[in-house]
Amino acid sequence: MQAQSPIFLLPRELRDRIYEFYLAIDHADFGDTLRPHHVYLGSADYSRPIPALMCTCKRAYRELASAVHNQAVIRVETHGLNEPRIGFAVHGTLRFDRLEKLWLVVTASYPNWNRWLYFFKEVAQRARNLKTLIIDWWPRPVSSAGWAGRMNSKKEDDFFAILEDLGRLQLIQVHGDIPTVWRQRLDKAATHDGSHCAKIPRTLALKMRSHFLSMLAAASAALAQANDWPAAIERANAALANLSLDDKVKIVTGIGWNAGGPCVGNTAPVRSIGYPQLCLQDGPLGIRFATNANAFTPGIQAGATWDRALIRERGQFIGEEARGCGVHVLLGPAPGALGKIPAAGRNWEGFGADPYLQGIASAETIEGLVSVGVQPTAKHYLLNEQELNRDRMSSNADDRSIHELYLWPFADAVHSNVAAIMCSYNRINGTYACENDRVLNVLLKEELGFQGYVMTDWNAQHSTVESAVNGLDMTMPGSDFNGGNIFWGPRLIQAVNSGSVPRSRVDDMVRRILASWYFYGQDGSYPPINLNANVRGNHKENIRAVARDGIVLLKNDDGVLPLNKPGKLALVGSAAATGRHARNECVDRSCNDGALGMGWGSGTTEYPYFVSPQDAITERARADGTQISTSLTDNTGSVGSAVSGADAALVFITADSGEGYITVENNAGDRVNLDPWHNGNQLVEAVARASDNVIVVVHSVGPIVLESIVSHPSVKAIVWAGLPSQENGNALVDVVYGNTSPSGKLPYTIGKTAADYGTSVIRGDDNFSEGLFIDYRHFDQQRIEPRYEFGYGLSYTTFEYSDIAVEGTPTPGPASGNIIPGGRADLWETVATVTATVSNSGGVNGAEVAQLYVGFPASARAPPRQLRGFEKLPLAAGASATAIFELRRRDLSVWDVAAQEWVVPAGQFNITVGASSRDLRLAATLNVA
Repeated sequence: MQAQSPIFLLPRELRDRIYEFYLAIDHADFGDTLRPHHVYLGSADYSRPIPALMCTCKRAYRELASAVHNQAVIRVETHGLNEPRIGFAVHGTLRFDRLEKLWLVVTASYPNWNRWLYFFKEVAQRARNLKTLIIDWWPRPVSSAGWAGRMNSKKEDDFFAILEDLGRLQLIQVHGDIPTVWRQRLDKAATHDGSHCAKIPRTLALKMRSHFLSMLAAASAALAQANDWPAAIERANAALANLSLDDKVKIVTGIGWNAGGPCVGNTAPVRSIGYPQLCLQDGPLGIRFATNANAFTPGIQAGATWDRALIRERGQFIGEEARGCGVHVLLGPAPGALGKIPAAGRNWEGFGADPYLQGIASAETIEGLVSVGVQPTAKHYLLNEQELNRDRMSSNADDRSIHELYLWPFADAVHSNVAAIMCSYNRINGTYACENDRVLNVLLKEELGFQGYVMTDWNAQHSTVESAVNGLDMTMPGSDFNGGNIFWGPRLIQAVNSGSVPRSRVDDMVRRILASWYFYGQDGSYPPINLNANVRGNHKENIRAVARDGIVLLKNDDGVLPLNKPGKLALVGSAAATGRHARNECVDRSCNDGALGMGWGSGTTEYPYFVSPQDAITERARADGTQISTSLTDNTGSVGSAVSGADAALVFITADSGEGYITVENNAGDRVNLDPWHNGNQLVEAVARASDNVIVVVHSVGPIVLESIVSHPSVKAIVWAGLPSQENGNALVDVVYGNTSPSGKLPYTIGKTAADYGTSVIRGDDNFSEGLFIDYRHFDQQRIEPRYEFGYGLSYTTFEYSDIAVEGTPTPGPASGNIIPGGRADLWETVATVTATVSNSGGVNGAEVAQLYVGFPASARAPPRQLRGFEKLPLAAGASATAIFELRRRDLSVWDVAAQEWVVPAGQFNITVGASSRDLRLAATLNVA
């Protein structure tokens, strides 16, 4: 293959630069050891994308591998259709002090400054031993005229200010098509201390790219590339030819509950094609039952960060731990339940009560898992919005509501190449989800172009033939929980032999499962199953960051927060201290005893450690010389002595929920009401009578009614700390002491009464009579004033919005593109761009989540406004940045029930940008004609 590869037509020096760059990029998993060369070898069908390079030249690997330890790559690229993303590849733990060479690669069509400039500045400031900067710049030139030109010019100034600060550099190399006006400025930035600037001519750079692309094309003839569905399906078809019917049924049928497998779901191996025993394991926040894994922050806390990069990193790290344990299929993320019922038990596993937010967060999570080769499973599909009667009830929803709310985030999951979809327990319009032809075949496999496989939720199968012919591909765990009733296995073989189930349908099941296995590159050297492997790494940094950045400051009267070395603090409430919940003393976290970090059920993990609020605050108080007094019960009678003489009193209250197979304090999964648990209102009242400076800290799975708490004049601050998992106390200290300004925003609405939501847990079938109007859509439509609206959150600084601009000329009518994963291709194309300037007008650093809402033309009969964009902007005091919102065709479309297509309506769209769904600072219009 070496002799035939076009890369060997290049000079050796040039080849080595290509090898070096892509070897650095390939080590994006932050592992502690360099991947050995044999990882890049193997059979001709090994399917990692870049290792084809190393297969061709072992010398390059040996000579250049050591260089990876002091290099890093920042990539800003176009991913999918006009969807820019930032990637940071570095070998080993993030140790900026060792970096000597940094590559900045911007291959997107436009500079997209806000997606990478702040991060580039942080790296540049911390990498004090940096000697070489290589800039590979490919965006189109930006006109200097108008608002866009002024914005771009300012960003260029910021960029060159960073370069000028890097006077220690010995070399700046520039590849690509830099603007002419940059030349002098680059020379200036690179003339300190004898350093110099070198530019590779564009013609040579193009030639390099041409040769490299040719090399990859040649290599692909011998090496199937991962993340390529057609190639994966072709390989699956080849494997199918070597399988008997018995083999095929083994692949689609779990071995059974308690049948001796190491994981919660297991399939039998098929040796003839090298197919292993597949390990399927919960879940959405980490590796259930693993003994040396982390308990990541729940989805709802990640959603409250509104931080795409942080959510993606969370997904990547969960994936790294899953892979390290030999888990092939991770049972997460969970974009269903969407959260239409605020008291529903499993809302906390997802990312918030909005389909757009759920979709983006699910996609980022899946992208993180994709990057490390772990198969994600999006669940629970579909309309599984409560725990009560979940295995019997029918969720009866109209077609438009299904598409615009509940199917929406699953489309994002499919577009991000999710491997599996888990069908839910409930019926959908009368038919069980796991044997529902319209739900599985029409919506998922045809309309969304889903290439992976559908698996049941555990024991959610109800038939042999109907489930097979109507779209189910894998049954889990393969039997009921008694190990007796098995719908597939021998029954499926019998159904095929009798003609009740076509052989082609079984082949399709197997093809989908094998294609996902190949697509994710798991046919290579995948780690063995070992749930005792120590996979924790340095991931606690992400756990703390998500826990911290998901904290929402609801109230801060008189600026009582952040705390500044108070003389005495009182801590009140059992939720301040480590209890049975944090010590893993309750099965699947099925007790709300002590500090709360997650809900309960199969979507939980064991805590490897737990830092309670008491632990972290006591440590900080020791350093500050602050006296701590405590009343670590929920008994109102013991409050007075603890609070006496305290400068401030922190009261800790909770609300919990989980999966319906466990009942906790009379809550059978779903919450019985929206009140705080353990006399929370009375506890706050008692403390507020004893102190005039009360700070309430809420750890909750979802909204609670706060009216008696908010209205009390002694309650000066309310900190919505959510579900912070194992870094509970550390995250809280970061915020309440001002190490970080709070930047979380509510991923749901907090109403004044439970009745304000218009939805509740239903005892019979649920007819989804609210239609499109859930959460803030309902509050807006009915003109109900919430206590705290969707997207709300305070900061220790202030932000101003200005200069909204809208560009684009979307056309009305239906989407008409080819079907790709996620639906019609043109639905994912950017058709308009909105920009707005956000300025930190306060005195401290902070981060603002700029939110974009769209109001549709009246003819669409849509909710008053719908979230269609957000960007989290870290801003130093006095700094400004531009929020860029790219509106895809789907973001401006409604589902036409008659045409069965997504359609952009003609008329005027109202575009608003602001700090929450009701604090909208800027407005513009977009006319579609």
